[in-house]
Amino acid sequence: MSETAEQKQDPLNTPEINKASREFSMLIPKVKSQSRNLKARAVARVLSAVVEFPLTPEYPKFQSKDEQDLFMMCLHALSCKDTMIESFVKNRDEMEKIKEEVTDKVVQEIMEKESK
Repeated sequence: MSETAEQKQDPLNTPEINKASREFSMLIPKVKSQSRNLKARAVARVLSAVVEFPLTPEYPKFQSKDEQDLFMMCLHALSCKDTMIESFVKNRDEMEKIKEEVTDKVVQEIMEKESK
């Protein structure tokens, strides 16, 4: 018996993706809140450090623990996002195949209904 598109497991429904997505969703409000609590120069320092990391020869220097915390949250959020993007790219062909199968099935059902 061949598998239908509905019986196939969603290639993006993996524990790794689910964990990254969940953590990313939890981090975004924290990043926004933390950045609102800092002055503009502090946010600029953190943003510059995030953009440059890890290509600078030394670890970024921050003036407060809040800046350090924001930096770490941003790096973690980017890591989660990277995990999700990698999976999307890796599973693009499989997702396209499933989409085509589902589309073909829907078109077939519509044509059968119209022919009755």
